[in-house]
Amino acid sequence: MQAGQIDTVFFTGGSSGVPALRQSIRALLPQARHVEGNLFGSIGSGPAIEARKRYGC
Repeated sequence: MQAGQIDTVFFTGGSSGVPALRQSIRALLPQARHVEGNLFGSIGSGPAIEARKRYGC
């Protein structure tokens, strides 16, 4: 995949909140739309949702 083929970058959780990382990605993919998810909750929510689906917790 070429950089020009990437139309959206989704930032969520952890390292995606580091300004230097975001700047680097924006520089590499300036034409892509940059979308921000829940920086603090989405990483924990995903496994919790999957556990509920699999194990009914």
